Amino acid sequence: MKPTILLLLCLLSLSASAAEINLYIHGFQNDEGRLRFSMFGMDARDHFPMHPEQGSYILDTQIKNRQAYVQLSGIEPGPYAIIVYHDQNGNSKLDHKWYGPPKESLGYYHNYTLRMIPPNFEEVMFELPDSGVKIEILLQSF
Repeated sequence: MKPTILLLLCLLSLSASAAEINLYIHGFQNDEGRLRFSMFGMDARDHFPMHPEQGSYILDTQIKNRQAYVQLSGIEPGPYAIIVYHDQNGNSKLDHKWYGPPKESLGYYHNYTLRMIPPNFEEVMFELPDSGVKIEILLQSF
């Protein structure tokens, strides 16, 4: 009976592993609209970055003094990629110019420099450790 209890305690401690992400975003041109945040885990990597609405974790928050802050807790440690954008018109999607690039400011982990071709998951991926992480992202525009 003691080995069963020990096994149960081990399984509970494994499933209780959760980390926190503190994300600071700056570079907004104004305080209008909302910040849209989408974080993709391995389960959703095929949708990154073209479908932010299909991320593993999605939220929006207010912009204050041309900055925004996102805090997520209870996140399973592992590999993730983040895209954030300034949804200025409040339509909950990343709008694009007629010739392709986004109209709205956006940013990625590692402050990936925007190009006409968006990054793939591996280029902006980070490993979330058990201890959590603090990330700063600067929004960029085309």
